[in-house]
Amino acid sequence: MTLLANTMNVDIRKVPAGVPENITDLQAYELQRYAVQNDTIDEEMMRYVEEGRADTIAYPFQRTRSRTERVLFSHKLYTAKLFLFHRHFHENESRQWSFFQVYDDRLWMLIGLILLAQMFFYVFHNAVEHGLDLRSIGDAFWYSIQIHLGRPVQGQHTTTAVRFNMVSVSFMHVAIVLGLYSSWIVSQRFHKHDELLSGWADVFQRLDKGNMYLALPKDDFFYERLMEAEAHPFTSLHELYQKKPSIIKFCPNQRECLSWANSSNALFPLLDESTLHRAMKFYCKIVPPKHPMLEMNARLIFKKGDEQLMEKFDEAIQKNEFMLKMIHNRYVSRIQEPPELCREKPSVDQPYQGLFTIYTCLMITASLACCIEILVAKRKCTPNAAFRSNSNK
Repeated sequence: MTLLANTMNVDIRKVPAGVPENITDLQAYELQRYAVQNDTIDEEMMRYVEEGRADTIAYPFQRTRSRTERVLFSHKLYTAKLFLFHRHFHENESRQWSFFQVYDDRLWMLIGLILLAQMFFYVFHNAVEHGLDLRSIGDAFWYSIQIHLGRPVQGQHTTTAVRFNMVSVSFMHVAIVLGLYSSWIVSQRFHKHDELLSGWADVFQRLDKGNMYLALPKDDFFYERLMEAEAHPFTSLHELYQKKPSIIKFCPNQRECLSWANSSNALFPLLDESTLHRAMKFYCKIVPPKHPMLEMNARLIFKKGDEQLMEKFDEAIQKNEFMLKMIHNRYVSRIQEPPELCREKPSVDQPYQGLFTIYTCLMITASLACCIEILVAKRKCTPNAAFRSNSNK
């Protein structure tokens, strides 16, 4: 906005939010931070211009038929890219609970090899002690099953080698459990083909199946363009909306839409604004968009009757077309960077943390139980020892 003001040789007065209504000077409100912190949407900012409290606003507006009846639109300020924000989700979330789908064929073969190796160990162990016969082979098979079920083997077989083998099985069980836990964590995450929407056909398919829905603020430009149905993809979205109105749910403001996208299967269309990208640091579960789904012309708005002022801005926009494009590219590069801060710390960043916590609790419980057993055993032994000493007397 400062670039355009210098071209027109005028001073632009930037006024913070909560400005008095009697200001009439040429001004452009720096409403980016205000838009995030106070849930401002397009409708509220358009009322600023309609009521004459601002001549224009440093904000990219989209032109629709209903909006042209209320305000004037400038020439194209720059080409804004539309991104679709959504959380990490899975195409079929029920499969993450399926044991047979978490373990693949290679892991099943590994478990079978471990059981076979245990059987061969006990066959060899029995052959060394008692010789090789059919009964020893059968006993070896049942011993290998017992040790995997946590049942101790027979007393005559609890040699040092068997004890060492039991410890080895325990370590193998830890690896299997960790692998199962890792598989479950991976199933919670996106795979590459699931993470990013491949195109509008993919969006239509997910909306039609009910896997996702559009979260739109009230009086949003995207909903107005959808209802006008003048170009792709809005024509297809309009047809789908007529058949299934449930694909759209209205949220009161942009912040609420981002919150829905962060916690549910909501899909929120948003232009590439750097300030709203800074708000993404509060929504860590949302997939960072990498590719735009649509390009739309961003424009400034003016009050009806301010055609002369709009013409001056149009001239300044045409003269600074190259510089405006460079500024816009800088904003685009910002939105593609990951957020610097995040309030949430997802547990998926450390997949074994929960399992190690359980192991720690079990170890502490076992230690306490061992201490209690020792104390109880000492108390039982003390009276008996005293009785024996008295009886000897």
